[in-house]
Amino acid sequence: MRHEVAIVNMDAYGATMAPIPRKPYHHGDLRAALLAAALEEMGRHGAAALSLRGLARLVGVTHTAAYRHFRDRDDVLAAIAEQGFVQLGQAMQTAAEQHRPNALAMMRASGLAYIDFAVSHPHPMQVMFGDLIRDRSKYPSLATIARGNAEFVTELVRQAMQEGSYRDADPRLIALASWAQVHGLAMLLSSGMVEGVAGAGADSAILSAAVLDLLRDGLAAPHP
Repeated sequence: MRHEVAIVNMDAYGATMAPIPRKPYHHGDLRAALLAAALEEMGRHGAAALSLRGLARLVGVTHTAAYRHFRDRDDVLAAIAEQGFVQLGQAMQTAAEQHRPNALAMMRASGLAYIDFAVSHPHPMQVMFGDLIRDRSKYPSLATIARGNAEFVTELVRQAMQEGSYRDADPRLIALASWAQVHGLAMLLSSGMVEGVAGAGADSAILSAAVLDLLRDGLAAPHP
């Protein structure tokens, strides 16, 4: 079964959320309506509480109509994860392009965009990187989209190495180390686990920039 990504605006779906007035369902946008309802429910009750029948009730259609678009809850979660990876990649690339051709600055900007997205969308990030989807092998397009984001970072690392900004090492390893630090910081910030850490009282964007600058300086090529 082919799964197309129906992009739904996730900007309003943070850790807390006011109820959204439900508009009457119109023929032709049921898939998007179900995904929007799923994001709303995740904001209220968490992803584990989702059910396809419950989403159908929220949208105001029969569960049979919902099953025409999704086989089960995993299908819904996979679609949310796919659109999350698409929007995350778009945010990273848009931020990076503002600093072209300086690859080191592009790396930093893409990392800050990653953290901002993760902090702003904690529930989709939980689906994207957690274990809520029971069998990810059923959704090869999900792995392809996620891999594309990783390859984007690896290519930026290669460019930075060509510029002489990074030490000589396996670019995939540097990309993985960068991703691990950025993702770890994003998860710590979104869960409020940085309290008591030096500088944690600062704005999350300021703290993120300071941490990424530390990573950048640690990976920088030595200069005589």
